[in-house]
Amino acid sequence: LKQLNGTIEAIYNCSKPVISAIEGGAAGAGVSLAMACDLVVMSEHTFFSLAYVKIGLTPDGAATKFLSETMPRQLLSEMAMIGGKIDSSRLYQIGAVNVLAQKGNAKETAMELSKNFENLPKNSISRIKKLTRSAYGNNFAEQIKLETDFMVQSQGDNESIEGIDSFLEKRSPDYKKLR
Repeated sequence: LKQLNGTIEAIYNCSKPVISAIEGGAAGAGVSLAMACDLVVMSEHTFFSLAYVKIGLTPDGAATKFLSETMPRQLLSEMAMIGGKIDSSRLYQIGAVNVLAQKGNAKETAMELSKNFENLPKNSISRIKKLTRSAYGNNFAEQIKLETDFMVQSQGDNESIEGIDSFLEKRSPDYKKLR
């Protein structure tokens, strides 16, 4: 469990965007690994399953934490207490999955989705990841303070200089040159 949790924490805390591609379904710790990622791509006719209960165990790897951020308690209870499968189309409808790919194309679709990050500012993305992760647990005052702190940090780095300069010069920003 310590090794599994360490892996999940490393994915969750990675400063770069992480995209999961699920083909054939994810069960148990596979659900945790998928949901630790920032974006989730699942192919049609796949599923998530937390069938721990069927062998007298309980979910691990923060599965209940991750899923609670995207699904109603009743659906999470059904998944964890009964151990049934929740199909990818239902997961997509409730927002637990970003992209529903054609069967056999989850990896290809995830790779295509990753192209959106090729020329984005890496420091800004890292800060945004921290903001989106903390938003679910912070109260208003904590979150607005964190946003303020990150805005001040952002205004002082080369990425914002490039972004503002490119806007004023009416050109596309080139964040790759800052890496």
